[in-house]
Amino acid sequence: MTSGIQQAFTLLVEGLLAPGDSVAIESPSSLHQLKIFQLLGIRIYHVPITQAGRLSLTQLKKLKRQHQIKLLFVMPNLQNPTGTTMTLVDRQELVNVCRELSLPIVEGDPFQPLIQSTLPTLFSLDPNNVIYASTLSLLMGTQARIGWLLGPAHVMTQLGILRDKLGERIGLAQQLVAEEFLHSPALLTQQRHLIKALSIKRHHLLQKFQPLIQRKWLSVTPTQTGFFLWVNLLNLPPLQPHDYQLFREHGLLILPAYYFGSPNNGLRISFVALKDSQYDQLIIKLEAALKQLHQQFNHK
Repeated sequence: MTSGIQQAFTLLVEGLLAPGDSVAIESPSSLHQLKIFQLLGIRIYHVPITQAGRLSLTQLKKLKRQHQIKLLFVMPNLQNPTGTTMTLVDRQELVNVCRELSLPIVEGDPFQPLIQSTLPTLFSLDPNNVIYASTLSLLMGTQARIGWLLGPAHVMTQLGILRDKLGERIGLAQQLVAEEFLHSPALLTQQRHLIKALSIKRHHLLQKFQPLIQRKWLSVTPTQTGFFLWVNLLNLPPLQPHDYQLFREHGLLILPAYYFGSPNNGLRISFVALKDSQYDQLIIKLEAALKQLHQQFNHK
């Protein structure tokens, strides 16, 4: 057990890697900003994923050969930030390739308690070569910092010793609260309510996006129910970090593609806190920002 999924990733990096080692992550990926990579001088290499959540295995093999990649970090369910979910065929192919490459996989799955996916985890497909990390924070709230790791016994023993040395044991009270929560009859009802609410928000936002999609200013990566949408910006030259400042100037709180280590034009929009009265405001501001952006580049 860990105090959340961030500590789980930190333990994995500190326990299994040395300064200067190389890892591979998806592109785009929220793990691009994982501070422990920077603190330990871990070299990060990006592997593109498609709009169907498929990892480029050709690129992965090339990186493994050129840079001696030690770990591969992936999020097969509701990948952050794209929201894609890897198919069963792609999961099976990925674990097979990584087994052949002798490349351990770290499977981040923070949304599993929310979506209750029927697809098998990578860990269940290959428990000897996959380390699984998840959390209860999305269901119990951010203050409930309870996560867990599953993996080969010798690796879990090593990480458990490291966790205890760092004084990061999970208190008994937290464990009891989590156990009671997981056994609560209201849990399934809460999950269904949350999924329904998020699904309605997502559908409403996609409807509002249609005029911008028809103008070929953007496309939205297909997703299941989640907390955000990944917006691909179309018909623009490669944007620089300062170009995204325009969205902030129009009052939009977005996370741009470069934040996730992606060279493509895109941004993540979180809709979980959107109120009914804010959808039209969001679209008006987004349209204004995109219009100015297109005018700026067309003028050049």
